[in-house]
Amino acid sequence: VAPAEVESVILQHSGVAECGVVGAPDEKAGELPTAFVVAKQGVTLSERDLIQFTNARRYALRPIKKRPRKTSPLEDTGIHHRV
Repeated sequence: VAPAEVESVILQHSGVAECGVVGAPDEKAGELPTAFVVAKQGVTLSERDLIQFTNARRYALRPIKKRPRKTSPLEDTGIHHRV
């Protein structure tokens, strides 16, 4: 699954302000998507909520680690900073 495809699903969540998805190494799968999500102001999002939301849209995502962010995953140019 392409990162942009996963991002578009997560961004449909009403509590998500911004999202960036990158591939993270995984011993079994080789690589798994990992989402960096910024919640809208005043909204608390849990990893479980986001997994249920994406699974309901037929994306069985298994995050590697919870990676909360208080700042945008976008650079000043509006492009995702993928490292």
